[in-house]
Amino acid sequence: ERVPQSGQVLLDGLELSGKIGDYHLVNSITWHGKSFGAYNAMVRVYGNRWFDATKLIDVKYRSESGRGVLELTGSYRGDVDFEITHRLTVFQDRPVMMCELESVSNKAAIPLKLLAFYFRLYAPFKDSPLVDAPNLWDARPCACWLDKGDGRYIGFVTPRLSDADLYFWISPEGGAHPDARYEFSEPITIGPDKTYVPDKSMFMACTLGDGGTNGWATASDALSRQMDE
Repeated sequence: ERVPQSGQVLLDGLELSGKIGDYHLVNSITWHGKSFGAYNAMVRVYGNRWFDATKLIDVKYRSESGRGVLELTGSYRGDVDFEITHRLTVFQDRPVMMCELESVSNKAAIPLKLLAFYFRLYAPFKDSPLVDAPNLWDARPCACWLDKGDGRYIGFVTPRLSDADLYFWISPEGGAHPDARYEFSEPITIGPDKTYVPDKSMFMACTLGDGGTNGWATASDALSRQMDE
């Protein structure tokens, strides 16, 4: 196990790395030396505008029995002005990362109206396992990117009755959209210099590996069922 002073957290081959000032909350996710991309937070504000956190400004870390907990805060400065914190929990015995929205702070002089919170995985590959496995009966809530060449996959899983919406898709122009989100019909309004903390936990689990479509189907199903227990 390594801690953020070195810019890395490493547990059982799963390595999260980055540094203050990076664009993403987690600039690099690797597992046993293989790259799986980056992780970030994004929001949708009233008027259908989307904003990534564009600068990592704070990292807190604590080690617990068999796991490490990261609290990562990113900011956006511009048309809106906010800071968002996600809590990531990684485990000693499996390539799983629990991701949870912890808070959003409005740093602007006007109210911030939010319609969705996004958990974003930016992978260096963007195939979909559903192309290879269209007949998955009783499929659990999940979405991932897959490398059909070497079998790498990374994606999100939720419990069966989660309010989250998971859908990874490719635009006609070829852009990757890893849409894993909590969306609301009415905006959440955060006043100037106020902080929003969810009343109900907003979370999802990220899992990764290199077993291709079958590996992803097995891992995501097992993890979702475990989250239901």
